[in-house]
Amino acid sequence: MNAPPSPLTPSPNATVKRNFLTVVSVVSLIYQKDRALGSALAALKVLMNELGLCEKEMWPPLVAIEGEEEAELRVRIAKALGI
Repeated sequence: MNAPPSPLTPSPNATVKRNFLTVVSVVSLIYQKDRALGSALAALKVLMNELGLCEKEMWPPLVAIEGEEEAELRVRIAKALGI
């Protein structure tokens, strides 16, 4: 008979969860730094758009991030995640 797996051996799900938590932590550090709530939400939408999760548009009264700031966010997430 095979011995049961050790509780210290990570399961494939544990690896997926750890990778997901790493991505979430990196994204959080980027979009929250030095931003008020409205600007942080707009930055989050840019980062999520870069990952293919949503569009970057915001509903009024919030305003989407564009131009140089948007490009900088896209570069930062790509570098941070190695994509």
